[in-house]
Amino acid sequence: ILSVIIFSSIFVLQPVFVQIFLYHYVAPIDIFSHFLMTLSAYILLKEKKYIIPVFLMFISIGIYQGYIPYFINIIFAYIFLNLLNERRYTKEDFIELFKIVLSLIVAIILYFIINNKYLLIELIIIIK
Repeated sequence: ILSVIIFSSIFVLQPVFVQIFLYHYVAPIDIFSHFLMTLSAYILLKEKKYIIPVFLMFISIGIYQGYIPYFINIIFAYIFLNLLNERRYTKEDFIELFKIVLSLIVAIILYFIINNKYLLIELIIIIK
């Protein structure tokens, strides 16, 4: 029950999640972005796959960049709950954590590269 309380509070108390209810016209796509970031964290933590979560994070970041701290909070909550359950972390766990952080960094870099290319193309179209 502690894990339900912690993850529910992370979900409900995130300022980026609460603020979207003020703007009804963007709420569905923001909720979709929130779902994609949550799904990518789940796949990274439970399934130990890295390509699909990077793509999901890339799409989520492209919709709304404010969900990056939400993803980080999910990872910290997962680690915290494992520590509360007296689980000992090994070298392999730290390697997995490094892969998760690297996946987030790759998604952010991918977002910035594609966003800059798109803005450059739009600028060329506007100038012509």
